[in-house]
Amino acid sequence: MVKCDDKVDGLHSQEGTDCSNDEQENLLIYRAEIYRLESFKNWPCQSIVRKEDLARNGFYYLGDRDRVQCVFCNAILSCWEKGDNVIEEHKRHSKSCPLVLGKRTTNIPYSPSQDCLSDVQPAFPEFQNYTKRLESFNEFWPKAMKQRPKELAAAGLFYTEKGDAVKCFQCGGMLRNWDPQDKPWEEHARWFPRCLFIRENNLMSPVRVPLHREFIRRRKTSLGYDESLIEMFELDRRRRGLPDCEDEDIFVTEIEKFKVQQESQPPSQISNPPINEVVWNFNEESLGNSDEPMGYDEVDMGGRACVGCKRTDSRDSLTLQPCRCSCCDKCLDDLTHCPSCKTKVRAAAKTN
Repeated sequence: MVKCDDKVDGLHSQEGTDCSNDEQENLLIYRAEIYRLESFKNWPCQSIVRKEDLARNGFYYLGDRDRVQCVFCNAILSCWEKGDNVIEEHKRHSKSCPLVLGKRTTNIPYSPSQDCLSDVQPAFPEFQNYTKRLESFNEFWPKAMKQRPKELAAAGLFYTEKGDAVKCFQCGGMLRNWDPQDKPWEEHARWFPRCLFIRENNLMSPVRVPLHREFIRRRKTSLGYDESLIEMFELDRRRRGLPDCEDEDIFVTEIEKFKVQQESQPPSQISNPPINEVVWNFNEESLGNSDEPMGYDEVDMGGRACVGCKRTDSRDSLTLQPCRCSCCDKCLDDLTHCPSCKTKVRAAAKTN
């Protein structure tokens, strides 16, 4: 018979739970069904109760026996038996759970289309193996570097034998000009958050990987706002130099203000952005904001002149981060700062 536990790791399942900020941030990612499903990678009871059913109903795996917890009501269920119905057990042990009651929640349902990245082939399959990546550092990695080969290899990176530049075997993204305090996992996730290796390992990495813009966007649309309204709202904030609203309460407050403002203005007074700004905003769906990371499936930036040699016909064109200036592979070798804007080069990715 399924049992309901009172607490786990200091996090009570009763109402009025007092969670620390770190605990709340860690739980935030499990609002997305796809991340709850990923938590069941080592689930030992698939023949008794399906992990897909548990994830769909708000549960993520605690990693201990068959104990699972609902992210929306904190109920912890265990001692599952063959034939148990996840929905019925959830209702029986947590009658007030908003997900059970069908109330509006921040749940982000799983979509099969999210599996599309599983078919992405590694950019450098020869370094898919951890040992091969580790061997790439051998005697060549600068001994003065604070980032150790084992940490870099674990984060999916191998050495290019050029300065302190490393690349990810999966997405092909390059990281370089490391500061002493930089952590491989964090920098990889920061600049290339849509890398499949990062997405598959973010629940197991030694750091909490930053949430993707895709996850933030899905969470916003799950609140019931029209996608076009969200795009107009975010573009308006960028034009005014304001940061994105990743906090849910702040987002709701600010977009409601924006909505009222738009509705109160006659159509003739609503300023439309210049066409080049609209095009750039469209591109930002892949690239993020100007100070935010890239994925490895970037928009086509071909035809832009290299900031070094000024050529526009290079087949090895790269987009620099964070400035997004274009640079050819040859000129990148000795580049620490962008010649055009003087920004420190932290990462580079192939343009399509």
